Amino acid sequence: MSELHLPRGAVAVRIRLYGSPATEIENALKPPWPRWMRRLYELERYAGAADPAEGEVALSVAIGAVGTRLRHRIELISWCVSAVEEIGWQTAVEGDDVIAYKVALPEVARRELEDHGIQGPLTHVCELDERGLPRLIERWQPS
Repeated sequence: MSELHLPRGAVAVRIRLYGSPATEIENALKPPWPRWMRRLYELERYAGAADPAEGEVALSVAIGAVGTRLRHRIELISWCVSAVEEIGWQTAVEGDDVIAYKVALPEVARRELEDHGIQGPLTHVCELDERGLPRLIERWQPS
């Protein structure tokens, strides 16, 4: 889909699926790592495939960590998309992103996401605003 056209008055959130394979693997090879990944690499240290203290990890271990990360991310995205669809939002794919949108005032849309327990999980997979909340796009502009 080259360009998504939202109806007048719609707000949207952009959910990033994941980066390119090269970017994902590069982030898994070089610190700083998220806590869970560092713990995984600590376990691999005993097999000689990683030395997190030195910032070293075997490519095979990094690829495995990326697989774990993507599996969890896709599961979370699946839950978020299902949850917004259940409350009447529309969803579509735009390039490498999922767009969830609804005709609503931004304040009403944000409150709806919060009231249904969706806003928190979205903060892990969406673009964020200056307050750390999912950024609501009011005037659609493709990335």
